[in-house]
Amino acid sequence: MPSSRLSREVQSFNLPSWRRKKLAGELGIPTRVVSMPSIGVSEKRPETYQKTVLSDSPHIVSVEAYVSTIWARLCTASISMDSFGYSGAGSVNFRHFDLDSDSIARKIQWHVQGTHITAKRWVRLEQKII
Repeated sequence: MPSSRLSREVQSFNLPSWRRKKLAGELGIPTRVVSMPSIGVSEKRPETYQKTVLSDSPHIVSVEAYVSTIWARLCTASISMDSFGYSGAGSVNFRHFDLDSDSIARKIQWHVQGTHITAKRWVRLEQKII
């Protein structure tokens, strides 16, 4: 495991505590889930508070069941949807869009291990990449 670690994760949904434990325990990726239903409200808080919630870690990942572009202000990577119009049960949709907890864990592991090279400050972790 490289020295860079995932110390914060911004998430709207779908990473149950057992998956977080897998990231931390089995994969050796220290993980903290932060629920942030409103970026606007969070940005009104003092900067010192914001830094305690989202550190300067090189691996701050958002998980969003919608488009992820707004997260680029706060994160270094995002897991989200890039297409719409697919119908099905919630769990089927999560799997289809790689938003199920196994896919999320796999993408976060790939991001933290640095098996990709990018000079960008933010990257969308797409389905096709992994």
